[in-house]
Amino acid sequence: MLDIGEFSGVQIDSLDFALKALSHGSVLSQAEFIFNEIPILLVCRGCNYQYTATLDDLTCPDCREANYTIIRGKEMLVKTIEGVPNG
Repeated sequence: MLDIGEFSGVQIDSLDFALKALSHGSVLSQAEFIFNEIPILLVCRGCNYQYTATLDDLTCPDCREANYTIIRGKEMLVKTIEGVPNG
């Protein structure tokens, strides 16, 4: 399982395509890639309000400023790898 933040700049469809293409003909050819998209979590520097946002609208819903710190959403993390013994 891979955690991919919505703010990471990674296109999940493109990553999935690349992983499948690269694994073709290898021990990973039967692998299933599972992606978990992590939403954007921000905290406003102006009013300290913590909120989830979308790429289309990063402004604080409380004070309407676009001055924020990213708490979550930039991740690209291999969370788990599972395998079955060969044989």
